[in-house]
Amino acid sequence: MANLTKSDVKHVASLADFRFSEKEILRLKKELSETLEFVKTLNEVRTEKVVPTSHVTGLQNVTKEDYPHPSLTQEQVLMNAPSCHNNFFKTKSIF
Repeated sequence: MANLTKSDVKHVASLADFRFSEKEILRLKKELSETLEFVKTLNEVRTEKVVPTSHVTGLQNVTKEDYPHPSLTQEQVLMNAPSCHNNFFKTKSIF
């Protein structure tokens, strides 16, 4: 069975900016380990004769015309932003 550690769960949670209690981390450790174990079974599926595909609908270039129309002002856009700096959205660094 995939054996995730509490540290693994905390790392994945931090990547998604989630906070969990110790009790939740223990539950997630078990659930994520079980999920990874199930996903491993996909390695047993015989796919040698399956043609790779990027989508299954057969649709191509499904687009609509793009027409210019009035948009919001910068002030309106930033009005409900949790944080701004020099008229830009301010976010946490992801690196």
